[in-house]
Amino acid sequence: MTVERKRARLQFMRDYWVSRVRDVDGIEILTPEDPERYGATTSFRLKGMRSFEQAKQVQDLLFARYGVLTVARKGICKGAAVRVTPALYNTTAELDRLVAAIKQEQRLLV
Repeated sequence: MTVERKRARLQFMRDYWVSRVRDVDGIEILTPEDPERYGATTSFRLKGMRSFEQAKQVQDLLFARYGVLTVARKGICKGAAVRVTPALYNTTAELDRLVAAIKQEQRLLV
């Protein structure tokens, strides 16, 4: 697989889940929409999420309840966030679990 095809696949995976949660009430996508400025990694924040402890709470819940691996991040402008990084081997079905989890837990910190 060429570098270009890998990048296209990773951006497709990123766009797949982001496009399905972008309009969810209470979610803030923190990565720019310009495809020249992102790869696979995108961070999000739920309404009310400001502390690292809250981001960690979301990370832990996504893994325990939905089997979705994410990473809580510190040091982001305006508060902590949760990072999602699809890999080449991930499937859209796995990303559908992430989307369902975000929609189900959108009011977790409100």
